[in-house]
Order: sequence, then C-alpha cells, then structure tokens
Amino acid sequence: PIVFSKHINAKKIVYLFIFQALTIFIWAYVMENFILSLVASLLTGFSITTLWSYTYTLLQHNCDEKYYGRVVAYNDLFFLLTGAFTAWLIGSLAELKISLPTIAYVLGFAFIVGAVYYIWIQKRFNIKDVQ
Repeated sequence: PIVFSKHINAKKIVYLFIFQALTIFIWAYVMENFILSLVASLLTGFSITTLWSYTYTLLQHNCDEKYYGRVVAYNDLFFLLTGAFTAWLIGSLAELKISLPTIAYVLGFAFIVGAVYYIWIQKRFNIKDVQ
C-alpha cells in the first residue's frame, strides 16, 4: 500500500484489479520455474494486499458512520468467505485433475470479473475518494 498509495484512487482502482489478474496470469505461466514462480507469487501477494487495503479504506470513507460496524463486519465476513471458497475451489479443481496453472488462470479471471463489477459500482454510486 505504501508504494501504490500515491497512484491509486477511487477511479484508478480498477487498474489494480487488472494488475492483480495479470500478476496471477504471469504466475500461472511461470509456475514450473521455482525462482520465477517465487517472484510472481511475491508480486501477486504485493498487489492483493494493496487491493484489500485500499478497498477497505474506500469502504471506510464511503460508509455512513451509523452503519460502519455492520458494514465492516459484513466486509470481513465476505473477505473470509471468499478465502474459504477460493481454497475449496482450488482443492476441488485439483481433485478433478485440472492443472495448477489452469486453476491460477481461473483465479486471475475472477479479478477481471471483479474489475468489471467495480466499474458497474462506480457508475451506479458516487464513490468518494480517499484523501
């Protein structure tokens, strides 16, 4: 978050979703090479922590104070459910003998879907930027 914070805002965050997808796609492509896979996984982790941190901050700045506790609780619930679902999905796809790179491509595509969803949210709601 420290590196990207000066470059990310409510209108540009969609690029962070796309960057996340691209880092996962790169990781999927280089997965067979240990060193390149390690570098790609670090990039993936770097971008996901930035994405989570910034979206959480956006939520804080765009939530009515009287609903803040509920909204943050639902956000945490959704975040944890997403992690559990992702772990289940990876395990289920692996049991079906789907390759790890293919599974990673599926996860990257999910961030593309997230970017499209965020664009829809931007058009529907007035999202205040973080100052």
